[in-house]
Amino acid sequence: MLLRVIDKEYMGRVRGTISAISEGLVTFSGPLGGVLIAAMGIGQTYLLVGLVMLIFFYLELAFKEFYNLRI
Repeated sequence: MLLRVIDKEYMGRVRGTISAISEGLVTFSGPLGGVLIAAMGIGQTYLLVGLVMLIFFYLELAFKEFYNLRI
């Protein structure tokens, strides 16, 4: 129902922006991981990454009604 209100062109621009940001994050993930390991240590870095993954898992569950919608 929400996607009927949002213009298709706007949704395309938002998805393009999110795609560009994610490509940039993939590019810098190696150096960022190295900095995190150097600053926090391996164990703390695994804990931080696991916590972030857990947060996104619960966000996915919370917003699962928005998946598989057609524009």
